Amino acid sequence: ETEPLTIDFSNNTVTGYTRGINIQQATAVVTIQNNRITSTNSESDRGAIQLTDAAVCTVEGNTIDVNGGNAFWFHEAATNENVAYTINNNDISAPYLANADTSFDINSRITSSGNSFNDTDTKNCMEKGATAATPSKVTAIK
Repeated sequence: ETEPLTIDFSNNTVTGYTRGINIQQATAVVTIQNNRITSTNSESDRGAIQLTDAAVCTVEGNTIDVNGGNAFWFHEAATNENVAYTINNNDISAPYLANADTSFDINSRITSSGNSFNDTDTKNCMEKGATAATPSKVTAIK
């Protein structure tokens, strides 16, 4: 839990899942880059990329094309309030952009630019177990 860790998830193709990838290690330096994340059976109340915990996380140059849920999910189990997220130049096609259930203001931890939103609702999100969308707390992904 306290040792440094480097995670590099780059140049992969992830298809056919109901839930996407999950990063959960408070001291991790994470790169999620140049991946194609595609699913036609993703769950409506989940995320393609779940960012539960990290120290530094760069999400860049990915193609996210999912039929259900949020492109990003900032999970309530997050413990590192000093996390730094960089989310740039992703091509996103998802019903909703992002959900955040963290106990801290996630927007102050995100630097973002150059993302494309193709038929993606950037104002609302789908919460776990919900059947209808609610306003998203994530406004910093641009």
